Amino acid sequence: MNRILCIFLLLSLVACSSKENAPSNVLPDSKMKSVLWDVMRAEFLAQHNARKDSTINLNAETRVLTEKVFEIHKISAKDFDRSYNWYTAHPDQMQLMLDSLYIQKQRELNPPPLDSNAKNNRLLKPSIQKKSLSHE
Repeated sequence: MNRILCIFLLLSLVACSSKENAPSNVLPDSKMKSVLWDVMRAEFLAQHNARKDSTINLNAETRVLTEKVFEIHKISAKDFDRSYNWYTAHPDQMQLMLDSLYIQKQRELNPPPLDSNAKNNRLLKPSIQKKSLSHE
């Protein structure tokens, strides 16, 4: 977790360079964003597991879990490292990607409240019709 915080802090302190397109051997920002998020989650899980079980080696657990992330995304550690190094060398691109990732995850965790006056809410709430109880 400290590594993740250091990355965000470092990127926020580094001055932005001019926008440059990533080379073809670098993961596109949308894929890198997804992989980076899963790597962060893997690192968090490794730390959690190591705290719960003192027999777990944190570095080994992190390595195993990040390799699983790379398998899921069908990339190699070398692909990730090359891309990560490119994005850290281009802080403006990295900052855009991290900002986008942050906003996306905030929306997932805190969806906007439903507008009680919206017409589409009728589909979510069944309407209750009052029936007359008087006998005519």
